[in-house]
Amino acid sequence: MDFEKTIKKYQKIINKEMDRYLRKTIKGLPNFKNSFILDQYRIFREYCLGDGKRLRPILTLMAYRAVGGKDEKKVVEPALAFELYHNYTLIHDDIYDEDDKRRGKASVHILFEQQFKKDKFNKIAENKLYKNFASRFGAVAGIINGKYLHTISSFPILESNISEAKKVAGMNLHQLVSIFDNTGQAMDLHFEQDEIVSEQDYYNMVLCKTGQLFKSAMAWGAILGDATESQKRALDAYIEEAAIVFQMQDDILDIDSDGGKGRGIGSDIRKGKKTLLVIHALKKANSSQRQQILSVLGKEKASAKEIGAVINLFKKLGSLDYCRQDAQTRLKRAIKYLDAAQPAFESEAKKFFCDLAGFMLERKK
Repeated sequence: MDFEKTIKKYQKIINKEMDRYLRKTIKGLPNFKNSFILDQYRIFREYCLGDGKRLRPILTLMAYRAVGGKDEKKVVEPALAFELYHNYTLIHDDIYDEDDKRRGKASVHILFEQQFKKDKFNKIAENKLYKNFASRFGAVAGIINGKYLHTISSFPILESNISEAKKVAGMNLHQLVSIFDNTGQAMDLHFEQDEIVSEQDYYNMVLCKTGQLFKSAMAWGAILGDATESQKRALDAYIEEAAIVFQMQDDILDIDSDGGKGRGIGSDIRKGKKTLLVIHALKKANSSQRQQILSVLGKEKASAKEIGAVINLFKKLGSLDYCRQDAQTRLKRAIKYLDAAQPAFESEAKKFFCDLAGFMLERKK
């Protein structure tokens, strides 16, 4: 099984199904011929159909196949659940982090802000939270847009042609990922103001904010495929390690000279994110180096020179090498967990998971 060909094959299947599903679903939603509500539906549909790796529904489909599932066509629709949920989190993440772009295009709240500026007015607002009426409109409209998707993301579970028991299990996963996601967001927010964050704190945050969504997507496929408890445990253990690798690579891409995340080099540093790079560097730094890092961390208007100096410290203090080594160790551990499943996973699906773990480590965006 060629990894890239498999990804492209399933991306095509998922994109087609998601387009069909969203068109159908939007027709049944209330709109009262209100132009703003219609814009809400159009924007979240276009957002979901934009560029995306589709890793979560692919995990669902491949987990289903790994545990012996035979009828993939039957589970493509329910596999959309955690991809739609993922898109909801991205919309709200961009508001939390005040990011203007996502996937190389304007973030949803920025789209609405631009619309308000064009159609209405943009005078300075006398309020406690927003700089002007347009920014308020954009943020609130973006929150609403995400809430639509959060609700709709449960529909593929509830409306699919599967047993009631599986629907209940799927909804339990959906509720669980929501709880963990909010917990992870709260931890990440608090870390920005907390000078002392441990490596275990970081791993816990990653498993909540990133890992649980991957884990739920994979567990959903296992449920749909009637997996054994042994198979479920193996998949859970595998994806927890792989998810941490995914996040660590995301942190590394933030300081990549090619700007792999598409938000400019050092965006996490400017936002004060306590990545593993930061945690390790602060632990290894002397007092002057520590002060240099802390003086730039969370400084939104930090210069390119200041950001570059912190990145050089990450390298000098061995933090970049430390993260890469930790990721390599976790990658090997993740693959080893797959061997514990009884009965063994279908061979091509297992190979895909091994290749996917490698992709999470080596990806460039």
